[in-house]
Amino acid sequence: MNALLVLFLVLDILISLGMLIIRVGGHDSKKGDWEEGDSTSQYSPKILVILPVKGKDFEMKINFQSLLDQSYDNYRIIAVADREDDESLEVIKELGMEYIISEAECQGCSGKVKAILTALLKFSDFDYYVIADSDIRVDRNWLQVLVEPLKDKLVGVTTTFPIFVARDGFWSNFKMYWGLIGRSMMESEITRFAWGGSLAFRRDLVDESDLKYFSTFISDDIALMKICKSKGLHVSYRPGARVFIHSRESFLDFVEWSNRQTALSISSSEKIFYYGVAYYLAIIFLLVTSVVLTSLGIWYFSFFLLLFMYVAIDNLRKVPIRNLYFLPSTFLTFFFYLYNLVAARGKKKILWRGREYSLYP
Repeated sequence: MNALLVLFLVLDILISLGMLIIRVGGHDSKKGDWEEGDSTSQYSPKILVILPVKGKDFEMKINFQSLLDQSYDNYRIIAVADREDDESLEVIKELGMEYIISEAECQGCSGKVKAILTALLKFSDFDYYVIADSDIRVDRNWLQVLVEPLKDKLVGVTTTFPIFVARDGFWSNFKMYWGLIGRSMMESEITRFAWGGSLAFRRDLVDESDLKYFSTFISDDIALMKICKSKGLHVSYRPGARVFIHSRESFLDFVEWSNRQTALSISSSEKIFYYGVAYYLAIIFLLVTSVVLTSLGIWYFSFFLLLFMYVAIDNLRKVPIRNLYFLPSTFLTFFFYLYNLVAARGKKKILWRGREYSLYP
């Protein structure tokens, strides 16, 4: 065995071990994680669900109906629209939901942040606030499970992460697998983040100065996580409060969406870019050397390919729709994550629901 093969073998072993540790042993059960809640709990603080809306989402009426059909009793839903003629209000009025028009003043904030701020200022007498995106679909116990950890004063924010449900075509299926990285990050407090599509917090998390700080952000979840962390509080991940996002994706839709999500993450912390690039370059190195050297007859490198097969089968177990897309999607995601990081790194602006926002004002 020559020196170059030894070097490749050692590097591949180290990368494989790191990959296994992150994937299998990454769960962190520090304070801030909770066991799944009992939906029959008598714990019932007064909750306002804030539903920012703009335009029509895929199967929006079904999504909204799931929010209305919660087993939890002590809650109220307020939709917040940009304008009185917004398309979403057709569905909202049909379902008899309450709504208001976004009117808070903020500089450089997104439409979503403005909507949330409007609701927080107008309805200040609730115990807890929940932010729900208009494209999520939830189970009946979603609200109860999501808010339960907030009983602990050391928990500042509770959140979950979506399961993307493919509705036809390769790129809808690919999005299911792309989303698995977010779920795996949630499992460790080190990499956990607040996801604004389904997020809850107590009223005492944000005072007047916090609301002013919040009003300067494009991303509501990044702002709330920074406020939470600045007060030494934990973000609690609630897998039992899972939500589903149904969508049909074209290639261009997916590229635009995934680059925007990545750009927002990088804008919150430069470390995400550097750690992400190092991690995915290492995995791609492992994959390429394993395939090339195995094809050249160096049989022991084929053992590393078994690790990728384990990842592919594990991914298949985690998604709601199972088909043969799992195999190409698993391998393609590593390259696509790296592409997203590189493409998003240079972005100064993003387009979000028809509006352009500056990431670095």
